[in-house]
Amino acid sequence: MDHERILRVVAEEIAKAKEQDQKPADRGTNRPKDRLFEDGRLAYTQREAAKLLGVCQATVHHLVQAGKLREFKIGAKCYYARRALLNFIRSAESEQLAGKTSDA
Repeated sequence: MDHERILRVVAEEIAKAKEQDQKPADRGTNRPKDRLFEDGRLAYTQREAAKLLGVCQATVHHLVQAGKLREFKIGAKCYYARRALLNFIRSAESEQLAGKTSDA
């Protein structure tokens, strides 16, 4: 799967998640059922980052190789800063919006 397609799929999944976030929760409040990154952690493992982004671990690896997502290592283990994940989400959303406006 090429990197542009991966970005498009991830951006679509993020857009779907945002739509779900804007729907009222079951208890009649306007808060979403669950929010990403509210656990206060500064970094996540590759498995956790993949779960947060809604993709497989291989996709996270491909995003790093493509320079779309930054990682850091402690020993042999790779970690992804919360800020890097949020920046990736923002840039994927921006790329998707830019693509929609240029298609119109």
